[in-house]
Amino acid sequence: MLLLERASTSSRCYHSFHSTTPRVKEKRSVLSRDTLICRRRGNDRALLTRRENVNLGEKKNGDETVREEEQRVFEVVELFSGIGGMRLALERANVFTNDSSEVHFTAIDNNCNANAVYKANFENLSSKTRVLEGNIESFDVEHVLASSVDGCEILTLSPPCQPYTRKGKNRREKDARSTALARIIDIFEDAGEEKEESVGTRTTALPKRILLENVVGFELGTERERFIEALEKNKYHVKEFVGLSPETMLGVPVKRPRYYLLARRKELFRSFDIDGDDPPWMSSQNVTTAVEDIAQYFDKEVDIGLDVEEKKIKYWKFFDVVNVSSSSSKNNTDNVASTFTSGYGKTVFSGSFILKNGDIAKRDVNAKNAYRLVKDDDNESDEDFAKRVSKSVRYFSPTELCRLHGIKDDFVFPPSLSMRQQYKLIGNGISVHVVAKLLEYLFK
Repeated sequence: MLLLERASTSSRCYHSFHSTTPRVKEKRSVLSRDTLICRRRGNDRALLTRRENVNLGEKKNGDETVREEEQRVFEVVELFSGIGGMRLALERANVFTNDSSEVHFTAIDNNCNANAVYKANFENLSSKTRVLEGNIESFDVEHVLASSVDGCEILTLSPPCQPYTRKGKNRREKDARSTALARIIDIFEDAGEEKEESVGTRTTALPKRILLENVVGFELGTERERFIEALEKNKYHVKEFVGLSPETMLGVPVKRPRYYLLARRKELFRSFDIDGDDPPWMSSQNVTTAVEDIAQYFDKEVDIGLDVEEKKIKYWKFFDVVNVSSSSSKNNTDNVASTFTSGYGKTVFSGSFILKNGDIAKRDVNAKNAYRLVKDDDNESDEDFAKRVSKSVRYFSPTELCRLHGIKDDFVFPPSLSMRQQYKLIGNGISVHVVAKLLEYLFK
């Protein structure tokens, strides 16, 4: 795991973060409390009512007038919300613990299947939730961030990773899928500038905290440079992590190295760099973490339909397998599942398979000692070996993937979604295990 911290706009990787930009004062919007937030889709405009705190009441206690405690409203904005991984991480981190508080969630994503999953799991809860469907560019995000009188408590972002991956040809800011993030960065760059509106002028209400997740490689792009410069301008403490992964950080037997950016307002919160303030997982990054037995994440009863298709078995030489027969060994570090991506179930390069018969697998030194299928009998044809392999290899189930990503068994997917669609949504998600720990650190 690499910590990226910034000393100036002309340098990238330093060991301390310093901001020399004069503080930009935040101005409260003059918009009235009943101002409507507009959602744009073409020429259509859906109206979303602005939220506000419950008014203070008064009650008589003898001759005294006792004012009731104001109910605190925490506003959470999830951009690129997916199936709700960030929200699950917030719940696990338990950062909103005040009994008199209320949490409002606004989730925005352009994937209808992801939104259906989000609604199925969160829309009927006591917390107020609104799920908005569409591209980020089609919304007035400034208004969304200002939709609570107390302001946005945290903004979470998990923008499309394809612009920063080899599969996506590393086109970065030239990729059309990066325009949504560019729009968010524009908001921070323009913060502090008054904007004329029919009801008066307003300035952008910036979130108190920010958590951004993306693939390793994001830290090399100009979007990261722009975003940090904008955060510097608006007086945020910033801390970056490159390569945080569940197996090295927490001992969860799955690889998912990612880039994370944490930020919080200097005028409200202390620096991240307080001596002795680092959590245990941060100080132990250079120490080998004991990896859990992956078998505990498996289904007790395996559903049908998890067998690998015959047309894919012929690529057995490229299978990354988890060897069940060795999972109970004392050293599980060589039996960790590879990163699951949205292509799982579609290609053989998008995650690991479960191997039920360990006799046909050996560690491959060229693949960091990962297990690979090995044909020892030179007289056996590749076709015959593939047939034998097909009886011993299966996919992880969606439930098993959820467990590895920190999603509990009570999480549901609408029955209308196929297994392939579930794989895609999970592969596009986050590690709830890791993000929950980061949120605890961010809110500390």
